[in-house]
Amino acid sequence: MSSPLIEFNNVYKQYQDNLVLNNITLKVNSGEIHALVGDNGAGKTTCVRLLAGLENPTNGVIKVANKRIGQFLTPNYQISYAGQDTYFIPDFSVRQNIVLGNEPQFLKIFINWGKTEAKIEKLMRKYKIYVDLNKQFGILSLSEQRKVALLRALYQKPRILVLDEPTVGLPLEQEEEFLPIFKSFIKDKITVIFSTRSKEFAKAVSNHYSLLNKGRIVWTKHNKNVLKVKKIQHKYWTTMIDHKKESFKKRELVLYAEDISFNKRNYPKLEGIDLILQVGEILGVYDRTNISSSLIGDIISGKTKSPTVRIFFKNDSINKKNQAYRYKLGIDLVPENFLQDATIDSYSLIDNFILWHHNNPKYLNAGVLRRDDIWFKLKKILQNYQMPDFINGNSIANTLSNGELQKFVLARTLETNPKVVILVNPLMHLDNDSAKLIINRIIALQKKGVAFLLIDCDSHLLELLANRVTVIQNGRMVATLEGDDVKSNILNNPLILSKKREDLIDKHIQITKSELKYKSISRKVLLWQKIINKITIVKDKIVQVIATIKIRITGG
Repeated sequence: MSSPLIEFNNVYKQYQDNLVLNNITLKVNSGEIHALVGDNGAGKTTCVRLLAGLENPTNGVIKVANKRIGQFLTPNYQISYAGQDTYFIPDFSVRQNIVLGNEPQFLKIFINWGKTEAKIEKLMRKYKIYVDLNKQFGILSLSEQRKVALLRALYQKPRILVLDEPTVGLPLEQEEEFLPIFKSFIKDKITVIFSTRSKEFAKAVSNHYSLLNKGRIVWTKHNKNVLKVKKIQHKYWTTMIDHKKESFKKRELVLYAEDISFNKRNYPKLEGIDLILQVGEILGVYDRTNISSSLIGDIISGKTKSPTVRIFFKNDSINKKNQAYRYKLGIDLVPENFLQDATIDSYSLIDNFILWHHNNPKYLNAGVLRRDDIWFKLKKILQNYQMPDFINGNSIANTLSNGELQKFVLARTLETNPKVVILVNPLMHLDNDSAKLIINRIIALQKKGVAFLLIDCDSHLLELLANRVTVIQNGRMVATLEGDDVKSNILNNPLILSKKREDLIDKHIQITKSELKYKSISRKVLLWQKIINKITIVKDKIVQVIATIKIRITGG
């Protein structure tokens, strides 16, 4: 019997006081796909990073083809890595990103693009991964980005593919697009080891899958019928959480954005999107491709400027107000790219908390931060959101898993009494238990009158939570659904959407515009009345002064 291609022998990995991997022993044979399954913080990502040579184990040995590997010390055996920390250049084309650093050259000077493109197209046909090579990476859908990451790894002719959460953040329907890709890996006898939170996906695409829990392998199972699986057995939020949405009622307006448009090179295009948000409402924005999601959230929060948009908060224009001012009003954004836009990875959690809320009057005393109050608040948040015991205020952000860090970022906003919360794909990195906790917290805050703008590519989550949903396609608003029409099968069916559109968008917008116009006119009338009153008062005072002077001069 031949020896295994990949071996983990009594491997330990520790960050600060956190033992991430605890005596991992694992064997993977040549030509098989092995999945590492587990919840947030189980140690999945650490395993694949160690195998890729990006980090060293604290103790233990990892071997590939009987040769020990470690950081910057890989055996003469081709390993390609595609992870959540695989970086791409947004301004470059797909073709340029795939071959970056490995460009075939002609006369050692010029890039042979003809040879390059032929090689990539051969890979796409062979592994059933299809992407437009001429597109710029920055305007790709999330699914396309994941496929480009796979193509870049395959371009290096690997014998071993090491993948970290290759379908993370994808809607369930798009996850199925990766089923034939992984089956082609099996047929081509490429050895693949990958991490995932989805046991259903692991069962559908792998020969073996191991469950990790708190840094240990609990069990490993063999899947004999992997090539016969034709569909992934998904679990939907509407079946996992019992929640009955309130019927839509007209309430007090809290936020109105008119004509969200954006047309800048290397960015997704937006054209004429109008959004209305009321007190205690969850308004969904659905873009199946996930191209426009982050940009819409950035514009409404004030992080990015749109030249055309008019934004009102409680009938007051906040067009020219920056993100810090909107935060003080109670508008808070939890961005999709929280690793770059909402945290500093080398800072502790307490410092990241202060960084986000340093202008919050609740934590200030005569301009000085009340650190004791902040420590108490953070400790309570970590307990209420069921963070592991080893995580505390002094924990450095980059020692947490992506799921644990995303949960911290969500809790940091949800527990500080916002009036409007903008959530962009908030459950992307969360396991089911963490996601349920966040969903229940959103429901509880909605009942207290907090308004949510939920921008998500998960139609099942929007079906569960959203009172109304605005559907975006190719940067344009195509329909607004409410009540019983907010269903996943309708959101994903263009034919039904076109029939359901009716005049819902125009009806809501025209009502809001007329209300705002009336209130704007009323405010102008009141303003002029105040100005006239002040002029009258000043005039009367001047008359009195003149009369007094005359009396004194005449001696009357």
